[in-house]
Amino acid sequence: MQLKTLDILQITSAVLSELSLFVTFDKDILNKKEIVENYTGIKVVNLDDK
Repeated sequence: MQLKTLDILQITSAVLSELSLFVTFDKDILNKKEIVENYTGIKVVNLDDK
């Protein structure tokens, strides 16, 4: 996925917790949100979006 190790750990934790939504400020994850969503099935949301 070409993400930093800690970002991958956060996403892995969300997958193992069977979450359907991942809310973050992390720009690296947000920049790759389509990849994360396609790979995990978890919707990635920017907390700044209103």
